[in-house]
Amino acid sequence: MSVPPGATSDASPVVIDGEARHSSHLVTAYVDVGDLKPFPGDLIEFQRDMYSHWALFVGNNQVVNVRGAQPTSDVSLTGTGTVRLEDLAFVAGSSKCRINNQEGEAMARGIQALHADEMVQKATALVGQDVPYSLFHRNCEHYVTEWRYGTPWSEQVETGQKKYGDLTQLAGQKDLPQLMAMLQAFMQERR
Repeated sequence: MSVPPGATSDASPVVIDGEARHSSHLVTAYVDVGDLKPFPGDLIEFQRDMYSHWALFVGNNQVVNVRGAQPTSDVSLTGTGTVRLEDLAFVAGSSKCRINNQEGEAMARGIQALHADEMVQKATALVGQDVPYSLFHRNCEHYVTEWRYGTPWSEQVETGQKKYGDLTQLAGQKDLPQLMAMLQAFMQERR
């Protein structure tokens, strides 16, 4: 798959809205899906009510993401998710979304983005496969950061752990309404 110069790890800038930018440094505002202008290899963050869902843009308005067993479920509670190639607008649904390549987090880890062609190949090679899934240890964000950088992480989980400690233990101590209220407050702080 050919990528425009400047997309992801190429050195040449691209022009976006009349301004030269390097897409690997790009974090846009949340917008309606029709206003998003991603390049192959960009990470797309979908603003859900109590969490962010993540996907890797592969071109032609398609993303690869990991979702639950039900086609419209972002989260899996079964320990298994499915890697899916889906239309960007379908995954967004009514959610706002943004390009968030997590360049700052990658720099803090001392890693750089792979070339966009390699990212797309890694992600699309897994389409249709069931993969291990854990909300706190291997979620959709872990997969897309691994496809983009070669190393998995989830900034939203890491930030939650810094604030609340062991999230798995915390989830076992709270009743569902308490946990949902904490999660919603946490996500509002992150945004």
